[in-house]
Amino acid sequence: MDRLPADLNSAEEKVVAAFPVGKPVDLTRSPDRRVRAEVIAAVLFGACDLPRGARPALRLTGARVAEELMLEAGTIAAPVSMTGCDFESGVNMADATAVTIRLHDCRLAFLHASDLRTQGEFELTDGSVVMGAIDLRGARIGGDLRLSKVHLHPGEKTAVHLSRARIEGGLFVRDSLICGQLRLISAHVGGLFTAQGSDIRPEEVSAIQAERLKVGESVFIDRGFRAAGRVYLRAAEIAGGIGAQHSRIAGTTGTCVNLTRAVIGRNVHFPGAGLNGDFNLRGSHVGGNIDLDKTAFAADARVDVSFAEARTVRFAFAEPPDSLNLEGATFGVIEDHRDTWPRHVRLEGCVYGAIKDDGKAGVPDRLKWLDRDEGGFSPQPYEQLSAMYRARGDEAAARRVALERHRRRRRTLTVGGKAVSWFSEVNVGFGYRTWLAGIWLAALLATGAVIFSVWPPTAVDPKTLRHFEPVIYTLDLLLPIADLKQEPFWQPVGGTRWFAWALVLFGWGLGTALIAGLMRLFNRN
Repeated sequence: MDRLPADLNSAEEKVVAAFPVGKPVDLTRSPDRRVRAEVIAAVLFGACDLPRGARPALRLTGARVAEELMLEAGTIAAPVSMTGCDFESGVNMADATAVTIRLHDCRLAFLHASDLRTQGEFELTDGSVVMGAIDLRGARIGGDLRLSKVHLHPGEKTAVHLSRARIEGGLFVRDSLICGQLRLISAHVGGLFTAQGSDIRPEEVSAIQAERLKVGESVFIDRGFRAAGRVYLRAAEIAGGIGAQHSRIAGTTGTCVNLTRAVIGRNVHFPGAGLNGDFNLRGSHVGGNIDLDKTAFAADARVDVSFAEARTVRFAFAEPPDSLNLEGATFGVIEDHRDTWPRHVRLEGCVYGAIKDDGKAGVPDRLKWLDRDEGGFSPQPYEQLSAMYRARGDEAAARRVALERHRRRRRTLTVGGKAVSWFSEVNVGFGYRTWLAGIWLAALLATGAVIFSVWPPTAVDPKTLRHFEPVIYTLDLLLPIADLKQEPFWQPVGGTRWFAWALVLFGWGLGTALIAGLMRLFNRN
């Protein structure tokens, strides 16, 4: 038990007398508001005699606390509530154990409370000003942690240290001005985490540094939230969603929001937000929707949702980023707007069930969308878009996309490959227009019949009498595997020999292209 000093002033005597019964003490209008820190510490550590059944509490208003309040490694068995108090120095509660701590409208130089243990809430609110860092690393807060409506001027890069802290309730950092970083590496928040209306102004570091953060409910950084540094939630686990409507985030290192490998139970909402840097959701799992509707990006910004999973993604940007990476992502629905497509996209491996737009984007527009892929040609994006149209019941659109896939693949081929590709398109439409083969066959059959009627071939064996049929003879040349008993017995003459050889070669090529096209058709079905 700490002992009280012998020379208590009038203000200190009031504090000592009121503590055992939890009576409020208001020194706002007292001529002497000075209360020594050692007196407060002695009272909290049991220097006062407590009557039977007493419910002690420190409820102090308007005091001027002299010197540093040293509560380090102590046990505070009574609730602490201080309002409108001016601390000449700071408060040290490192390794202490307490019931509840409430500091309202207080001014202090620093707050050291690493590894603090509280049974209930810890509050620093209502106009409080801290001119140094708040250190709550490794703290265990049994209720809510409230840092709302405060001004924090740490004089260093980090304003609030909460790494490895465990907060059983919610973390509320509302309507505050924080001139430094909010650091939550590997922290655990059982309830909500909200920084609604706060203005975070770090110097050359992230505004919120919270990789591996675990949140039992949702995260809200909206309602006027501003940050002059990135929001970094890499590998975070958030049971609820993220709400950042109309927030303003200006990353200093190129990235505004980093949610890579995060697991988010519900929606990620950034509608109407202003982001002047990159947005990264690579490898994240989102149980609901990713909403970037009417989000405004800087002209050189990048949005990366590659290898992410979500039910629906909305990309109807107010100001589009320069690039959008959807590689390897899996979405139920993609909602976008043709007029706000980024200049560059990456679509390799992206799988989706449907695309919804404003009704302006037809098949030609979607093909231009695929052509924006800065990764170069890949068949998968075309196959995926074609499958989506086919599932929708639009077979004509699906066939058009499939044809365009072959045409754009042709750009990557050698001269010989391009020739084969052209032959396949002209004759069977890459297997999607097999009726072209019939037109070519009919045209060549008619041409051959006319030519061989005017310039008939001679018999191979004049002694054997056979009737020459120009139509059947032409058909026998065109069909390489058919034997119609004409071609072996008649020999073309003069220039018709070249025409006959051309028919044979064309027949083999047409047959090969037709078989390949039919196999592609059967595989597709």
